[in-house]
Amino acid sequence: MVAGIEKFMDENGNSRDAMAYVYGVERWHGLGNLVNDCNDSGEVLEKGGLKEWDLVKVPLGFPAEPHLWEIENDPKAVPKGFACNHVPGMWAIFRKKDRKMISTYSVRDEYHIIQNEEIFRVLDQFPDLQYHTAGSLNDGKRVFVLCTFKNGLSEGAQIRPDDKDSKVMPFLLAHTSHAGEGSLVFDLTLTEVVCWNTLMAAEASAWAPIRIMHRKNAEERMEGAVEALSKIKDLFSDTTKTYQEWAQQRCTMDEWKLILRGSLGIHLEKEEEIIPPITKRRMNRLTDLFTDGRGRRGETMWDAYGAFTEYTTRFRGGEGLLRSNPSEAIWFGSSRDMERNAVREIKRTVKNRDKDIKIAVSN
Repeated sequence: MVAGIEKFMDENGNSRDAMAYVYGVERWHGLGNLVNDCNDSGEVLEKGGLKEWDLVKVPLGFPAEPHLWEIENDPKAVPKGFACNHVPGMWAIFRKKDRKMISTYSVRDEYHIIQNEEIFRVLDQFPDLQYHTAGSLNDGKRVFVLCTFKNGLSEGAQIRPDDKDSKVMPFLLAHTSHAGEGSLVFDLTLTEVVCWNTLMAAEASAWAPIRIMHRKNAEERMEGAVEALSKIKDLFSDTTKTYQEWAQQRCTMDEWKLILRGSLGIHLEKEEEIIPPITKRRMNRLTDLFTDGRGRRGETMWDAYGAFTEYTTRFRGGEGLLRSNPSEAIWFGSSRDMERNAVREIKRTVKNRDKDIKIAVSN
């Protein structure tokens, strides 16, 4: 399964990639089906392999007759129509469209399935959105929908006035799990999602996710999400304003070292010689990106933040090795934590500096 993208059978019995994309999307894997109308949710659903899944929650159980308990590793030996006892708290998620079992996790009894069409019904309420990519990942366990903006946000925002390469483009990302865990999430991201790994990167750089748990009140919560999503433009404006401020705020090498240690979870008092070699290599790679990364000069807080975002998208693992493809893989949990920690440490550094300035002025 290349890039985590699922395969599905179309109405003609042909195997297709469960991903839809519009013209101009860069797909490192070359997979997917081109969408002709980026405003047509029906076409995106169909070409993304997301249409009419009709997911159902089915109880899992075991034979009620003790003599059937002796049958091991041979499901064919179990007679059809036997009585079954339900295992409390154990359910399977089935896709009726192709009779595929998506998940056998320990699903909560109150777990409520959110169908793919319900996600699109929320997004269809926003005339300023147009579909960009959508698809099914990891054998249907995760689905995503990525949208771009029309009108005011279509051109993005330039962070440095003198640097055209510093432009950032916003995407609205909706994704959910069909594996009996997680939530339906709507969020603003700067990452173009075309595979499982870029979805993980988008989660890492997400700003203010709107989470809707898989409960019976999910439909009501989605109605409430519509109002929250209507303010998404303000969120982008506020965030880019922060980035633009970071681009004007200096970052000394001493401050960078504090941000670096805090982001990697290294105690400030820890001596250099007892830091593990793999962590040292990661620190050295990040420092190189801070001073000489793409469009960076090693001078500002924006340079500091960019070092972490470039690391998580271009390099892999603690060794900091260059990926064969920039979109190929994301260092999953650690990359998300590191990037979020970086934002926290930069904000803390800026805040502490402001405090020091106020104290100096008052004295």
